Amino acid sequence: MLGQCLYSALWLVAIAALFGRLLGSRWGGALATLLLAAITAAVDHNILVTIWFPDLYFLPFATFFLACTRLLSGRGDSLVLLALALGTLVNGHAAFAPICGLLGVLVLVANAVLARSGLADARVASLAFVRANARALWLVAGVGLLFALPLLLETAARWPGPVADYLAFGRAGQSHAFDEGARYVAHYWSDLHLLVPGAALALCWAMLVLSGRARGAPELDRAGLALLATAALATGVVVAYAIYGIDLLSETYVAIFYIAVPACVLAWFAVAFFAQARAKPRGVAFATIAALALASLPERLALPAGNASDYDMAGIADADARLRAQPAPRIVLDLDDSAQWGTVWSTVAGLLVHAAREGDGARYCVGAHWHILFTRRAACAGQDLAGARVLRVSAAAQAGEPVARVGPVGFYETTPAR
Repeated sequence: MLGQCLYSALWLVAIAALFGRLLGSRWGGALATLLLAAITAAVDHNILVTIWFPDLYFLPFATFFLACTRLLSGRGDSLVLLALALGTLVNGHAAFAPICGLLGVLVLVANAVLARSGLADARVASLAFVRANARALWLVAGVGLLFALPLLLETAARWPGPVADYLAFGRAGQSHAFDEGARYVAHYWSDLHLLVPGAALALCWAMLVLSGRARGAPELDRAGLALLATAALATGVVVAYAIYGIDLLSETYVAIFYIAVPACVLAWFAVAFFAQARAKPRGVAFATIAALALASLPERLALPAGNASDYDMAGIADADARLRAQPAPRIVLDLDDSAQWGTVWSTVAGLLVHAAREGDGARYCVGAHWHILFTRRAACAGQDLAGARVLRVSAAAQAGEPVARVGPVGFYETTPAR
């Protein structure tokens, strides 16, 4: 719990710095960060209180997204934060290599377009920008090397490495139609009730700017434009990820990191709207936002983690003991993906982790429907099949009684001949 709090606190400090640069005010940055935390806790409090792997990526992705917004504006003051977030994401999950890589390329292209139109401070892909930000770029290179080292060592030791494995895994799966990917991403706006307030605030902000009733802050206007452009690009990238990189679109937790995009947009526009207005009650509005956010956070953060049971799944230890009761050089687990696939693979993952903790992880290997989550080490090879005991792991009804059961998932003895 302490580690998770420190982890979240460090990223929230980085996010506050980025919001402050985008709003031109440290107090505004702190308020936007507080609002972001409140929105996040309201949508899914687990993001801030658990170490479940999809939740861990939310704050680094929010940092990466805001740093990309700053870069799209032609500013190089957030390059180091961008590198830190990128390194964390890619080392956390190989999928972020293509996601962040594509988003970065699109940001450079958009920056070039805006710079040519005079809507960005500088063109990032230019010698002038490199010279002006040479020190920061050297730091970025150092951070990149630090984060790349584990990945390079893993790739050298197990060629072609985790990124290539993940890309191959994605190509092996069936891609989805564009409308399916778009609906998958849209639910993070509509189903999480962020679309209406986000659109309303963006519209009000645009009306203030266009009507001339704003305080006259062109920096804020450009930041809003860059934020919307980066949000659009990030949305397109995640739609592509949903189409080509997610095998089961029913599993909405996979891209939960994307919630950072609508949440950041909503938080920024809520603060920028009042910062633009000439009205005297601006300070009262800021205080009200802060009070509401502070009032809602403790209640949400006090809720128990939704996935707490996953760290001590009932029945895993008993199933492991039952399966290992009969001696066999290797136990091959053939997975059935016809029913409750998410429950099946998460149960098998729990079994493998428990066996590893007991010092007997090599006893099991996964045959049919091996999933990249299990790692290559757990995939059955030819030599594993000789004299192996074969079990079918299924949440669907099967003939006979299971050797062991964990919730709806049964382990059924099958014919050894393969």
